[in-house]
Amino acid sequence: QMVLPRSISSAAATRAGEVAQIEPLALASDEARVISDIRPGPVPRESPTDPIGSVPLIVAVEQGSLPGVTAERGSTRLVVAGDSAFLGNEMIAGLANRDFAAHVVNWLLARNELLGTLGPRPIREYKLLMTAGQLQTVRWILLAGLPGAVLLLGALVTFRRRK
Repeated sequence: QMVLPRSISSAAATRAGEVAQIEPLALASDEARVISDIRPGPVPRESPTDPIGSVPLIVAVEQGSLPGVTAERGSTRLVVAGDSAFLGNEMIAGLANRDFAAHVVNWLLARNELLGTLGPRPIREYKLLMTAGQLQTVRWILLAGLPGAVLLLGALVTFRRRK
């Protein structure tokens, strides 16, 4: 779940022989439009030259060992996201953001044994979404219907005992 996603594109390698493997992790829909004119104003301006289609929003980049650098793990790994807020305090609990972050960290640290499937998440809270009309109906049932039913039952018991 991303707040303000931005598209990501790859640049050409700067040195000969340096080819990084780029794997998209999250893509926009096929109808997405990348708006390039983002001047301040009430609404972003669409341009006929704006690319339309599936564009990467999060990519993983992996490159073999760098020349002149010795590393125990052997490769350089990087995850680039087109949103700066999707792993923030408010958004980390949304959908699978926390699971995504855990898997990204495991991949970056090359801990492949920890990259299992997504585990079940315990349900911490329930949300009941109702329209205003439904909420009004429930309010009348709880405030008038239930007490009225108890009074009606009491009246029936009293009437039956007097007979």
